[in-house]
Amino acid sequence: MADDELIQERLYTIPLRKLHKVTRTRRAPVAMRIVEDFIVRHMKPEREGEVLKTSKEARTGSGEEKQLFIDPPVNQYIWSRGIEKPPSKVRVRALKFEDGSVIVHLAE
Repeated sequence: MADDELIQERLYTIPLRKLHKVTRTRRAPVAMRIVEDFIVRHMKPEREGEVLKTSKEARTGSGEEKQLFIDPPVNQYIWSRGIEKPPSKVRVRALKFEDGSVIVHLAE
C-alpha cells in the first residue's frame, strides 16, 4: 500500500451512543461493526471499481476479502474497558488510496 497514492484523508468522530440499546455482553463487537459500517458509508472503499457494502449487506452476500483495514489500536481502544462498557464515541483518521482501499487509524 505504500506505493499507492493517497486520495483522501478525513477525521471522523463516530458516535457509539446507540450501543446502550444492545445487550451488555455484545456491545464491544457491535461497536466494531458500527465503526466498519460508518467508514464504508462515508469513505466508500472499492475493490476493482465496485463499492463495498455495509457489514449487514455483506453478511447476506459473498465472502470476498474487504479493502477496509481497521488498525489494531482502534480495536484496543474500543475494548479497553471490556465488552460491556465501550466508549461513547471514537475519533478516527481514515485514509483512502488510489486503489480504493481504506485504512482507519486512531486519531491523536
